[in-house]
Amino acid sequence: KRKKEREFKVTMDCDEKIINEDDGQTVHLENHFNSVSKYVNTTNFSEAYIENNFGSCNVYFNNAVIVNQTAKIKLDNNFGQMNLYLPGVWRVKLDQDISFGNVKIHGEPNADMDAACVMIDADCAFGNVNIFFE
Repeated sequence: KRKKEREFKVTMDCDEKIINEDDGQTVHLENHFNSVSKYVNTTNFSEAYIENNFGSCNVYFNNAVIVNQTAKIKLDNNFGQMNLYLPGVWRVKLDQDISFGNVKIHGEPNADMDAACVMIDADCAFGNVNIFFE
């Protein structure tokens, strides 16, 4: 049984938004002019689309289990700060397109070729993306 895709959009508001609910295979998060923290909770994670414009975005994948050993995360960060928190047991392949910004990795991903792998496609313009391994 496949869970429905859930889409979360956060727009301008004064308070930080915290999203912590069950997710399906695909996670879609958009943040514009705000601060948001999203906790990904799924036992069949396969892909995520995360967009952050002029805001602060924290996404925690600690409660996500990758299906079929591979998953994709597409990041689009413009004029903001994005922080991803990934399990240290995941292996990572990173493809990045940066314009006047940066993508930094903190910690070490798993080097075991048999480990579940997440492919990250990061676009960052005038902002920062931090990827933390826990």
